[in-house]
Amino acid sequence: MRSLDRTDPLARGLLCAVRMDGPGPAAANLVYPHLLTGATTPGGLATEIAATHQDWYNRLGSGYSFCFWHSGIMLNEAWQSVLVISDGAMSWQRYGSNTCFRAYHNGTPYTLSNFLLSHVAAPGLLVGVWAGSTLRVYVNGQQIESVACYIAPKTNSATSTLTLGGSTTVRQFLVYHRGLSAEEVGRLYRQPSALFDRLRRWPPAIVPDGTVHELVGSVRAASSVSGLLRVRSSEPAVVPPPKDRRPWRNTVLCNGACADAFQLGTVLTRGWFWVRRAGCTAVYRGPTVEQVDFEQIMHVADTDARQITLPAHLTPEAGSKCCYVIRRFNGQGDQELTTGAAVVVRMGDDGRPALPAPNEVFGLHGVQVAGGRVRLEWLYCPPDQQAEPVRFNIYKGNAGGPIEFDAPLATVAYQGRRFHRYLTDALPDGTHRFVVRAESADGVESEPGPTVSCPVRTAGPECVTILAAEAVL
Repeated sequence: MRSLDRTDPLARGLLCAVRMDGPGPAAANLVYPHLLTGATTPGGLATEIAATHQDWYNRLGSGYSFCFWHSGIMLNEAWQSVLVISDGAMSWQRYGSNTCFRAYHNGTPYTLSNFLLSHVAAPGLLVGVWAGSTLRVYVNGQQIESVACYIAPKTNSATSTLTLGGSTTVRQFLVYHRGLSAEEVGRLYRQPSALFDRLRRWPPAIVPDGTVHELVGSVRAASSVSGLLRVRSSEPAVVPPPKDRRPWRNTVLCNGACADAFQLGTVLTRGWFWVRRAGCTAVYRGPTVEQVDFEQIMHVADTDARQITLPAHLTPEAGSKCCYVIRRFNGQGDQELTTGAAVVVRMGDDGRPALPAPNEVFGLHGVQVAGGRVRLEWLYCPPDQQAEPVRFNIYKGNAGGPIEFDAPLATVAYQGRRFHRYLTDALPDGTHRFVVRAESADGVESEPGPTVSCPVRTAGPECVTILAAEAVL
């Protein structure tokens, strides 16, 4: 059984904390404020998991959050539930035969049309939040749904029970009597063991006196071990951490059942064995290639994958773009660390992939020159471009108004990898803003780059009056 750190900010409002990745009997009662284990293997506890009535089921009237680490949830039947507090109090379930979910508070339904079955088909973290007026859904730290909800769950039942359903395996389960913030949900996804084990600290594995653990079957990694293993101890034994850890092992051993461990499968062996003997391909994501978060694996595919289909929640939203970097692990858990396999995906306003576009310009700056004119200068670099530009469109806006993208102020022909310049006509006094966008032969423009502001002042400075003085005696 692991200790619970109640000094951590994430412990505020915590009603229930169940860790189902250690030896122990299945949790028949989820009792506040106890911390229970609930599985005989590190793989977790299979649903359905039922718990008898507890007083804390009635403490969700002003807000709640439930956090559900799972191995992939399958809801094959209409109205099948993920979480239910009976007696009509509260439930989250599949919406009939549809592919989305519906939540109920005291019998009142709230359809979560953007929360799809596909969002929880793969292993990860599901968080449902009610903050008094809004229901929010997070999948792997990302918000995917938000709907208005003003009806509270039922709070006066003396017989309600709690059930975790669907076809899945639960590894960890938390319940709060408050709505978690997006930042707190993100931290739980990045650090699933934050409440249980201090980060960067080895969580010792303790074998109690006289305990016998029997493992029957086969565990395979770089070598094979099979058969029956008996561990006997006359006094508690502490297993020290290995001296040499690969990045994935460091993450798993220091943080427990972390997000990357779910993706790589090492949670099944608590980080002691690399289970993907053939290797694998990991997908990372970020706004740009410089901002890709390599601390968080978004998706894992086979090592020889030539085409990777991402889950719906990892696809960029309409009108946005995202950079994906693909890296491979070998059969020993070593990973290459290049950005050679990087691709930028742009989505149009209709939610479909946008047409190939040139790169953004950079280094745009402007300065006033004689006659109230402004000279603009910028640079274009073609590496990794999706389409070659044929011209640059210069757009202008006043200090207090929007940039007018309907009609460019002027165009400049593309002349290769070099600085490009444009000299405006005489402009009135005031601050003028400019944006330059590259355009391909198909008429597709690059994303708006940086905006440059340039003040124009045509009148000269006010004349200085020269004074004369003499002494008066």
